[in-house]
Amino acid sequence: MDSLLFNEKQGFKRFWIWAVLSFFVAIWFAALAWQLLLGRNLGSFAMSNLGLLVLGPIGIAPVVLFLFLRLKTEVRKDALYYRLWPVSLQWSIIYPEEIDLYYIKSSTKDGSKKQLFIKLQSGRQLGIGTQNPKQLLQAMHQMMAHRQSL
Repeated sequence: MDSLLFNEKQGFKRFWIWAVLSFFVAIWFAALAWQLLLGRNLGSFAMSNLGLLVLGPIGIAPVVLFLFLRLKTEVRKDALYYRLWPVSLQWSIIYPEEIDLYYIKSSTKDGSKKQLFIKLQSGRQLGIGTQNPKQLLQAMHQMMAHRQSL
């Protein structure tokens, strides 16, 4: 019998995030072209060509990170698993015994975005965004019921 009750992967799809990141990447490419191809320095304290080539990719790293960044959420019969891949390679695990309260709530004023709100017995609170709030809540109910049946 399969222990997976719910599985969801989410990426960053907000237009404004990509617009801001793209703007900074465009500036870096423009500076690179301006200095390397046209031979003109940007400003009175221009970075060397080598500096642009070496430090430029560091500025592009956040864009690449956001491109691959995924929130992975799984509810299995034994626990709730989540991780922000590739930042966290290991799953964070919340066992049913640790959960004091859980419910779905809106994470925006207009109610368009939902999250699973969890209050742990330790007092720690956690919100996990979801695009499938009903399925996630149903899986949480099944996980908690499975714990009580043991």
